[in-house]
Amino acid sequence: MKLIFKILTAPVVLVIDLFTLICIGVISFSGILLRLVSGTIAILGVAVLATYSPKNGLILLTIAFLFSPMGIPMLAVWILSVLQGKMQRSKNSVDYANGNYIQEMELDALEAEARSLL
Repeated sequence: MKLIFKILTAPVVLVIDLFTLICIGVISFSGILLRLVSGTIAILGVAVLATYSPKNGLILLTIAFLFSPMGIPMLAVWILSVLQGKMQRSKNSVDYANGNYIQEMELDALEAEARSLL
């Protein structure tokens, strides 16, 4: 029974691990390049806002925010923390099925960290 449960949960854990790696890659990529892009678009947005069209300036500032570390990369961090919590919970359920009892305090700490990122 234990082996069947491990075999059934292995593909789910693999998919979550691969998605976690993708999220980590997005976060790493955004470190330098997206900050430069965000800064450039923000400067352009302020210039357009002041000289040409407030509507277009606000659109550019919104795009700059999405590329900033607080936009899409922060969303990836939040998704990553939620997925790691779910993966930890699934690994704990496998350990629980095998008779290894993991303390619930670790899961509570992960969930609290995910909630704090909101």
